[in-house]
Amino acid sequence: KETGVATLLISHDLETVELMTDRLLVLYLGRIVEQGATHAIFAKPVHPYTQTLLSANLPADPEVSLHRHVAHGEIPSPINLPPGCLFASRCPLVLADCRASAPTLMAVNSPDSGLQQHAAACIRMVDGSNWLAPV
Repeated sequence: KETGVATLLISHDLETVELMTDRLLVLYLGRIVEQGATHAIFAKPVHPYTQTLLSANLPADPEVSLHRHVAHGEIPSPINLPPGCLFASRCPLVLADCRASAPTLMAVNSPDSGLQQHAAACIRMVDGSNWLAPV
């Protein structure tokens, strides 16, 4: 911030991402499914893929209780992407409408977001049922 320089970090190392970034974009097959302040997304991920991704993180403390979300189903071909949400074939919360058209990024009502808008692309945000129960 002091020098006006930005760095782009692309990683699957979630602990490094959490420590090194202020803003986060979560991509699934090249499409943004969630974006916002890193702390807000780690505190309350909204998109089912983000919830699944963050639940796969293995903390350094072996005593931590893990609550995993496992994505079952086929990953769509990146060469021939289907219409609708790209995570629909693996999402446990999928509706017929999810497969019809691609969801747009919508603001998440999150007090932790601060000035950096937290947004996700999930039609289940409208009915409030887009949170996966721990498994």
